Amino acid sequence: PPSPSSSHHNHHHHLLLLLFLAMASSALPVVAVTFDAGGVLANGIPSAMLETLSHRYAHDAHLQEKIAKGHHNNKDLWKRFKTDPAYTEQHYWSDLLARVPEITEPIPELQALVRESIEVQCGVVDIARELKNMNVPGTEQKYTLGIMSNHSSEWFESIAEKGALYEVFTQRQAVLVSQAVKLAKPCKEVFELLAQRVRACAEERSEAAAIQDNAQIVFIDDKPANVAAVQEVGLRGILWNNKTDSVEHLRAQLRAMGVDVKESAK
Repeated sequence: PPSPSSSHHNHHHHLLLLLFLAMASSALPVVAVTFDAGGVLANGIPSAMLETLSHRYAHDAHLQEKIAKGHHNNKDLWKRFKTDPAYTEQHYWSDLLARVPEITEPIPELQALVRESIEVQCGVVDIARELKNMNVPGTEQKYTLGIMSNHSSEWFESIAEKGALYEVFTQRQAVLVSQAVKLAKPCKEVFELLAQRVRACAEERSEAAAIQDNAQIVFIDDKPANVAAVQEVGLRGILWNNKTDSVEHLRAQLRAMGVDVKESAK
């Protein structure tokens, strides 16, 4: 039988190997950067629009609040809208109006108002555009970009159109919208799918840096639960919220991970 000292020796080697592997994965450079939409690349819809709409009903404070919180207070409709491809925007508004019948605007007007209320965060799109044209430090290879958004496909497409996102995020396979993939954050499966799609996109493009480990993919989101879930799958997470945090702060967090973006867009 092996002597106690030799089994101890093997155990020691095993620990060293684990330590080496952990260090190796953290030493691998970040080569893919992925973004959330609402809260990062754009504002949250339709909450912003309902808040604005509620001012039309300011004569009744209770009703004004009911409309402003219409989306927030009917999360079951949103849950269905963001994960069921058969549930359209028309269905969403019909169901919401059945619960808030005091809203007198017709559905086509509500649809137009949502699209008017979309605000794309140009400073974040600028970071993605900068990464698209930049080499991974010390290489001649490019970053892979992606998006993972809990959204309805119709609303996401409106955001993408308003922000010309597909001019920057040209590899559509790495753009995941929860309604289309029938999975929503923070479930692990959706982040596993994101990692799989991003890796495939990196392989597809000859000038893209290869991804050997999930730790080479960063995901930026405004919700702590999503950042925690993404880290469980081995990706790196950045918590950043476009309502409360500066674009300079996001650039600094990326720089701290070895992603050599400029300190500011100027």
